[in-house]
Amino acid sequence: MNLFCPSYKLIYLTLSSAMLVACSTVVTPVEQIHQVQKEKEPVKKVTKLIAQAPKVSLYRCENDKKVEVERQGRTKKALKKEIVTVSYQGTTHQLSPSVTRDGKKYTNIRWTWHETRSGKAFLYNNTKKTLAANCIKQ
Repeated sequence: MNLFCPSYKLIYLTLSSAMLVACSTVVTPVEQIHQVQKEKEPVKKVTKLIAQAPKVSLYRCENDKKVEVERQGRTKKALKKEIVTVSYQGTTHQLSPSVTRDGKKYTNIRWTWHETRSGKAFLYNNTKKTLAANCIKQ
């Protein structure tokens, strides 16, 4: 009896294919569609803006005056704006940046804080009266 004769080859082929089919799990077409849809679910991109701690700088001015400047950093609403809080003789005002050619300038309806490129800063009120002049960062 020869097991490798041509008549037994068909039997071996049929048995091996039946064993493969019996070992595999049957997945219905509906389940296949659900599996494909789960795989193609888009990845959500999360952008997070980390709040920075405020930086406080002390400026010493003429006549032993002190000005405290607190830089808030950038908020999510206005990424380009840097809000500054200026404290002078117990009074504090929040100032917004304004356009200038020679340094940084922050204003509100009462005060103007001007930082020049030379390193000096000036604080004056809305009537152009100088409150603190020639301030140098400490």
